[in-house]
Amino acid sequence: MGDKRVEGIRFKDNTEIKTDLIVMAVGVKPNVALAKKAGIKTNRGIVINDFMETNIEDIYALGECAEHNGTVYGLVKPLYEQAQILAKHLCQCKTLPYQGSTLSTRLKASGIELFSAGQITENEDVKAITAHDEINQTYKKMFFRKDKLIGTVLFGGDISTGPKLLDQIKKKKFIPDPEKQTLMMPVKINESYAAQLAKDEQVCTCNHVTKAQIIEQVVTHNLQTIEQVKKCTKASSSCGGCKSTVDELIRYIHSDYFDNTIESNHFCSCTTLTEEQVVETIIANSLTSVVQIRQVLGWSQANGCSYCQEALAYYLEMIDVETAPSEDLFYIKKGWSAIKQKNGTYSISPQLYGGNGGSKTVKKN
Repeated sequence: MGDKRVEGIRFKDNTEIKTDLIVMAVGVKPNVALAKKAGIKTNRGIVINDFMETNIEDIYALGECAEHNGTVYGLVKPLYEQAQILAKHLCQCKTLPYQGSTLSTRLKASGIELFSAGQITENEDVKAITAHDEINQTYKKMFFRKDKLIGTVLFGGDISTGPKLLDQIKKKKFIPDPEKQTLMMPVKINESYAAQLAKDEQVCTCNHVTKAQIIEQVVTHNLQTIEQVKKCTKASSSCGGCKSTVDELIRYIHSDYFDNTIESNHFCSCTTLTEEQVVETIIANSLTSVVQIRQVLGWSQANGCSYCQEALAYYLEMIDVETAPSEDLFYIKKGWSAIKQKNGTYSISPQLYGGNGGSKTVKKN
């Protein structure tokens, strides 16, 4: 309401409030005019499948103009995730299909902390656990579908558990009933998500910044703030989704729990050797298998990590094609690797604690 400027708002139920300012957050409206004219299927956005393909061959769409499974993402992080899959698809490399993005956001306004991620509405299949402290003005709510966390809202007080909860949502971890309540409890800095994250894991997926890179910059230049880390590494400079993790990592690095070691120029987190030293050792010792390399070079992880699994196999092939292993070796998850045998089965080598490791041959799935 108002003649020359806003003087108030009248709602559908005829109630009114006086105000001289209205802020409207209307989200993203995809521009689909060109796609429609070209005969490409559109809805709210340009309709795409799990590999960013439109209904017309050789035409792809991604980002804010695209609609995947009825959802249009107005943030940059899903765009990067879609772009990675599309790039591999166009290069005819094996890639998992796009399954949608788990969105999270952290807001800090007037000293109030807020973090939300995933699905934050209840229905017949989704049940929630709520903790509301009126004295300290904090509110926490976690949403579960059966025994998997699918969403959370943290408001006020300590919201440092946000990154860890987001990781559990993304990985669809099984959470038994006794552990559900513990998710509400504050996490010690040495047990935080940032502290437990492997050094070769990416903190900022938008700009491909690893934990090790952030540690090196913080320790070398004595960085104290997120802005300083952003300037040196570009972490959190795009979508900002990793800002909580960066903040948590800075506090961990400056705590008494941090061992102050920097893994710079190492081949991977499993060894202190450089890439050149690894290659020289392979040649000097005439090593012909990935297992031999790990044993001779004293790998800290018996089954390696996501980086060295494929890298070692690649170097074996480049150094001596004739003696390179014919099996297909690939990384399954941390502590697990598999080698494809000639008969079509896979030999899976899990990491076992407190005993001798072993292999189990299983039929090809």
